Amino acid sequence: MAPGSAGRALLQVLMELALRVIDTGYQTLALINACYSGAFLSRRSFGTTPGEKPAGGIYFPKDGGAHAITAGGSNQLTWHDPKLGRGSVFFEKLLAGLGGQADTFPIFPDGHRGDGIITVDEIATYLREEVSLSTNQEQIPIPADLALNRSLGGFFFLNRQKMVANGLAPAWNPNRSTPFGARVEETLISAKQYYAASQYDQALPLLRKAAEAGNGEAAFYLGSMYQEGKGGLPKPTKPRDFEQAANWYRKAADAGEARGMTRLGTLYMFGDGVEGNDPDGVNINIAQAKIWFQKGSDAGDTLSMVFLGALYAHDVTDGMTGIEINARVPKNDVLAVSWYRKAAELGDRIGMLRLAGMYENGQGGLPKDLAHTMRPRHGRRERGWQTFETKGSRTRRDVEPGSRREAGRQRNSSYVGHDLWS
Repeated sequence: MAPGSAGRALLQVLMELALRVIDTGYQTLALINACYSGAFLSRRSFGTTPGEKPAGGIYFPKDGGAHAITAGGSNQLTWHDPKLGRGSVFFEKLLAGLGGQADTFPIFPDGHRGDGIITVDEIATYLREEVSLSTNQEQIPIPADLALNRSLGGFFFLNRQKMVANGLAPAWNPNRSTPFGARVEETLISAKQYYAASQYDQALPLLRKAAEAGNGEAAFYLGSMYQEGKGGLPKPTKPRDFEQAANWYRKAADAGEARGMTRLGTLYMFGDGVEGNDPDGVNINIAQAKIWFQKGSDAGDTLSMVFLGALYAHDVTDGMTGIEINARVPKNDVLAVSWYRKAAELGDRIGMLRLAGMYENGQGGLPKDLAHTMRPRHGRRERGWQTFETKGSRTRRDVEPGSRREAGRQRNSSYVGHDLWS
């Protein structure tokens, strides 16, 4: 931190910027570890101050609040003691407090303290006492209530050791820990390179490693390999065979991967590897399919938008099983046009083609307008829907799963034989 008045001025600027977040948050806690850090504060203090009564009372974890704890006052330096560790005194004591030493309330009849929850009051009181003692009162942390109105609650930390001891959480198993960050990204990059080169047997173990570490994109690719029987995996031939694909697509979706949401929606739509709920006893679940397509759309995947449009337009058929999917969704051409248009405006080719077909037939409240069905392609003008039916039905083996090129394939859902479009 810059010395003297310059450092204090920077902290005041930081405070003004932080207030924009603090005043809209539910529970916030700012920990300021810098020289002259008391200059960050401009609102009331809380906790126990020597010679004074507590200003803030007890802050319960269930209620909202905003607090800060600075490493010292506006005229105090921060100190380092090599006997405590490599970091500053404030930093080392903070870690020790969160490790369990600050968890001092409540006091149980048998004399032991702590409930596994370290409240903002507890960590503030612990830091004031410990840092002050370790620096011979040269540095005294200051807790403050940052809320415009007095905070009712406050930020809290969970002390896992105490929770395990009290039977509230399982013991940590290091064998279940997984790598993350740069290592996983490097693994995924190598896996995608093998995948692009059609070296699926090389890509498979790398994708599995990254997916098991929680990477959503890797989980999506792995689900695709199970769905298409690549990398030495058995090719699915019946609905039950898609359970592994559904499992990895779900993990991808849970990690925020939009393409995983879309693929999971297709599996529900055709009853592959998932639980059905159809009243006619057919193993499909259109309600879940729509939910996942909606989630995929919200996450920006245009293929999900096209699928929603197709469901409402009754443009989906399953040529292999003979299931009449369209009968499960009330026809609504207006909604179909809306979803096709959203996809088209984001550059999706199928969305454009489906929207062109709606214009040609004057559906969904659109005027019958052949001009909107004409799209330039390779220097010629062709009707969009004819271009899709004649040019888009070729199966491509060299496309990335979930890409816009893949979306142009006529068979891109479950096992070969599902015709997604009528």
